[in-house]
This record gives sequence, C-alpha cells and structure tokens, in this order.
Amino acid sequence: MAAVLIVGVGVGAWVGVRALSAKKSLESAQSLIADLQTKVTARDFAGAKDDAGKIKKDTANAVSMTSDPIWRVVELVPVLGQNLTVVRQLAGAVNDVAVGAIDPAVDFASTFNLDALKPVDGHINLEPLAKAGTIITSADKVVGAASSTVDSINDSTSISVVKNAVVKLDRLLVKAKGITGPARNALELLPRMMGAGGPRTYIMLFQNNAEAASLGGAASAWTILNVDNGSITLGAQPATESFPRNLPIPIPLDPTVVDLFSQNGLQFSNNVTLRPNFPTAAKLAQAFWLRESGQKVDGVLSFDPVALSYLLTATGPLKLPSGESLTSTTAVPILLSEVYAKYSGVKVQNAFFASAAASVFGALTSSAPDTNKLIAALTRSVSENRLMVWSDHLKEQKVLSSIQLGGIMDTTNKVNTQIGVFFNDNSASKMSYYLNTSAALTSTACQSPGNPTFTAVVVLNSNITEAAQKALPSYVRSQVYLKPVKTRTQVYVYGPPGATNASFSDGGGALAMNLVGSTRDLGRPVAHIQVDLLASQTATFTVTFAGTKGDYGPLSARVTPMVNPTAVTLSSPGCQPSTK
Repeated sequence: MAAVLIVGVGVGAWVGVRALSAKKSLESAQSLIADLQTKVTARDFAGAKDDAGKIKKDTANAVSMTSDPIWRVVELVPVLGQNLTVVRQLAGAVNDVAVGAIDPAVDFASTFNLDALKPVDGHINLEPLAKAGTIITSADKVVGAASSTVDSINDSTSISVVKNAVVKLDRLLVKAKGITGPARNALELLPRMMGAGGPRTYIMLFQNNAEAASLGGAASAWTILNVDNGSITLGAQPATESFPRNLPIPIPLDPTVVDLFSQNGLQFSNNVTLRPNFPTAAKLAQAFWLRESGQKVDGVLSFDPVALSYLLTATGPLKLPSGESLTSTTAVPILLSEVYAKYSGVKVQNAFFASAAASVFGALTSSAPDTNKLIAALTRSVSENRLMVWSDHLKEQKVLSSIQLGGIMDTTNKVNTQIGVFFNDNSASKMSYYLNTSAALTSTACQSPGNPTFTAVVVLNSNITEAAQKALPSYVRSQVYLKPVKTRTQVYVYGPPGATNASFSDGGGALAMNLVGSTRDLGRPVAHIQVDLLASQTATFTVTFAGTKGDYGPLSARVTPMVNPTAVTLSSPGCQPSTK
C-alpha cells in the first residue's frame, strides 16, 4: 500500500507539474495571438513574426507536456481524466493553428510587398495574388479544422477553469475564421475575375445617390470594363438615353417584385437598383446591355461618388478635362450637386460623368495610388454597401453570395437578425442630396422569445429651405410634383425572415404619408410607405413586425447608402453578450 501511495503521489505530482506548464504555455500563446492580430492590422510584420515564433514555442511545449504516456493513462481516471483530455485537445488545436496557419501566413505577409499589386500601365500582376491565395486557403482549412475540434470537445464534467479555456479558444477561432474566410474568398475570386483564365467583360454601374434607390442611387452612368490576365481597359460608356424607354423589362421577374417597385418602373435601365438585392440589379443590367449591344457580360460591379471620394484619398486630387479638381472632400458636392448648376442638359451632364469616370480609371490603373490607402478605401466601400459585385459564373457567384460584397440581405436570423430600410426617390429629381434619414430599430427577441416583435422608427428630413430649393436648377427639383414642389420618397422596410407585417403608425410631419401596402419579398415581410415632403419638413413613421419563437442573432441593419448616411440605432432589451 505504501508503494502504491508513493507511485500515486509521484504520478499526481508529475501530471500536476506538466499541467501547470501546459496551462502557462496556452495562456501565453492566446495572449500572443491577440497581440499578433493587432500588429498585423498595424502592418508591424517584424513584430508579428516575432510573436509567431513565440506562439509556436508555447504551443509545442503545451503539446509536449500533455502527450506523454503517463498523462494519457491518467486520462482514464474518472472525472480527473476528462479534464486532462480536454487540456490535451486544446493544446493540439492551438498548436495546429500555430504551425499550419499563423506561421506560414505571417511569414508570407512579412515578405510580401503590397506595391507588387500596383497597376502599371493598366496591368496588375496576378502572380502574388495566386501565391497568397494558396497560403491563405491552407490556413483557413487549418483554422476551420481546429474550430471543429474545439466545438466537438466534451467538457460536461470539467472544472470551471477548463470550461472557460474552451470558451476562450472557441471565441478566438471564430474571430480567426472571420479573418481567414473572407481573405480566402477574395483571393480565390480575384485572379479569375481579373481574367487569369481568359478575357472577361464587366459592367460598372455608377450609382447617383442624389436620386436615391434602394441599393444607393439611380444607375444613370455605365462603363464597360474589359479585363484580360490583369490588364484593364475601358470600353463603351452608355448612359440612360442609350437605352430605349418603350420596351418591357428585359428579364422575367416575380409579379410581386414588379408590383412593389412599379412606381419608378423597372423597365428603365437607370432603375435596375430599385430592389435591395444586387443580383437582381446585375441581371437586369446584363440583360439591358445584351438587348442593346448583343454582348453578354461576365459580371456587374457597382460604385457611387461617396465611395469614389474614399478612393481619392489613395490617388490624390484629379484634374478633370473640364477644369474641375476632384478631391476626397470635393468629389461628392461636385458630382452630386454642383454639376447640375454648371451644366445644363442631360447629355452634357452625362459627358461630364463619363469624363470623370475615365480620369478616375486612369489614376487607379497607373502606378500612383497609395496601396494601403486604396485597400482601406475599398474595405470601407464594401462595409457601407457602396461597392458590390455579381458574377455570371456560378462558382464565383456562390462565394459572392456568402459575403457582403455580393449585396444580398441575410437569408436567415442565425448570424444576425437583420432589418432593412430602403429609400427610393419618386420625384424624377436629385433632391436626395438634401435628404437626412434615420432608423431606430428594436428587437424584443430576448425579452419575449416566444412572440418577439421587431420595430423600425424611420425619420426623413428635408434639410433645405424653401428659398434655397427655389434657387436650384429645375432639373434638380422635382420634375413631377410642381404644385406644390415636393419630393416623394418610396420607403421599403424589410422585416426579419420568418416574421409577418404587424402594424404601421404615421408619426406626422409630412405633407402626406401613407402605407401603400404590405407584401413579402426576399423571404421577408415588407411594408411600403410613401412620403411626400416640402422643404424643411421632417416625417416620422413606425413599422412593427411580429416574429415567431426561434433563434435570433444580434440585431443588425441594412440601409440604403445615402449621400448623408442614415443614422442607425439598435436596441435589444434583455439581451446578454454571447458566451461563445
């Protein structure tokens, strides 16, 4: 018995010492990973590489401490054994990520020069993208496998310190997947879409936010882009008047969609952006151009003047042939307001827009742009839904459909409970330049999980005086509603998937306001409200949706990217931060 006791004490001491060493190493590695992410964001790759080496050393020690024969035998002991098994699994998962994802990714990033992606004479070298894609794809697989391993860990009888370690690592891996997943998708898409496998042709829609539409603005200016193995050239630049206006919608659409947006007319090329679903806009644009030119494009991109102002931080000021200077601060007022006072006639204005587009294109496809600022500008544009992409190639579109760049609202409430608020100008005007909007969204999913409600309080404000409005060019003021001069905005509020329309309340302030109707679109309930505003008026209304019992992710908003961004507030009473 004494011998057994001595052996037991010795084994316990052996396992205890190793457990403490493994714990210390894992905690150090997790702390270093967080620090590494900060350094990568700041582009401190020397510091990140140093962290990566320390992380590998820590995780290797954790694996070594938890994988010897004595440890594995003690794992068979009831209760205590499960804790040891969990610690070993955690150590293995972290080490896999350190060796298979962090180390190669940081090593590549520390030697990769972003300037290698700068366009030179209209050509982008695609080889660095292909190499980066191979590394990030492998890293994403490793992170995904580690995440699956941690998800499958059975810690039901583990002590609290071990359970907390599982939760902490799970959060860390979820965050990591949020980085490697989008990076992998982008690096898989870019070379192919840039013509690595053969020539491509795209339509670039330049949305005019001064005439609001659900996805941003009227698609009055188009540019055809020709891409071949990284080389980009401009093609035709059709405008609204390039397309006949007496022909039917060029592709079949659900009658509900046609009825919902019939106020503006989906048979007109500049109205392809009315529905808050970019694949719909892209397919309509593709069909309009095919009918007009006989050319079927490979995809469609969308941009707006606000996003252009972000790009100008990377290119610097641009001098237009007409004499104007576009900068990050002047681009929006020049393109969305001043142009109408300076140039009369749609053809002249469209010629100005085409000239501006060509100048910007020339700057972006030269070797001049600051790469870091360019990436930051594009990232911001995507986050604000000002840059969207659709591909006619199924594999590419499958990826685009799963990320924000694809311009698609969430199809379930699993990740986020998303409410959409979208504005469409219905006055044939450019008065959206003077429109302020806000949306206060509330979810009771945590307070009343059995019968939640989702509420949107929407405010529209005309921030121009009557005198200033009278001084505007007639083309800017409403061309439809003249006695009195007013702006009419069609507002579409989309509730969460699975919910139903519940109620509408007119909060007043408008010349006229009414609920046009309630229907369903994109798997969601939709409330359609028409709002007429005189100069300086402020209108408020409330829409409520009724939900059913189920799982609801955090409340989020999808709104029209306006000239003056919609002020969004989110409220979810009773909700606690996620624990995993």
